[in-house]
Amino acid sequence: EIHERLVGSEMCIRDRYKSICNPIMELTTLLQSYGFTIEKQELKDWHFNEFEIVMKGKKSQLPMIDIEGIEQHSDNIYCCKCHWSVVKLIMN
Repeated sequence: EIHERLVGSEMCIRDRYKSICNPIMELTTLLQSYGFTIEKQELKDWHFNEFEIVMKGKKSQLPMIDIEGIEQHSDNIYCCKCHWSVVKLIMN
């Protein structure tokens, strides 16, 4: 009985950490609406729910990004404040 409960709780924890946080979802959705495409999406650290997403698009189509919880770290790197997820932009 105890073993079944541990397995169940481990499954809940595992499933909870497979989702991307809201600020990163909002950012990727915004970028997709401006023609950017997701080239790679990888869970880097499941303990911290840290994702790395690489998106490709035209620099001329990059919108002004003002999303709560998102920080710009360079011309092409945006990070969330909640889980350290990163969106890297490849622009041409």
